[in-house]
Amino acid sequence: MTEKIKAEITQEEGVWINVMRINAATRRKEIILKWRLWRFEFTFNWRSKSNLMGRFGGGWNWQFGFEAGGGTIIFCFLVCSLRIEFQKRKPQ
Repeated sequence: MTEKIKAEITQEEGVWINVMRINAATRRKEIILKWRLWRFEFTFNWRSKSNLMGRFGGGWNWQFGFEAGGGTIIFCFLVCSLRIEFQKRKPQ
């Protein structure tokens, strides 16, 4: 980075830029499977705990429970998640 750009960003922004560079340089260890049934879209997601931001982002490696909102529900099973989305019909 040039000195002018370094002077315009805060230290916290610089840390996040470095995290993004590391993420781009290292390959993620994950499995993503998607399939559709009728108007439902299912997404299975598993990430290795060795990923920089953890399995579930923000450094979290373990999560159990569910999240719901709108037409989406996400089930978290400690080390993986299953996302179910309901696709609305398009008006004709």
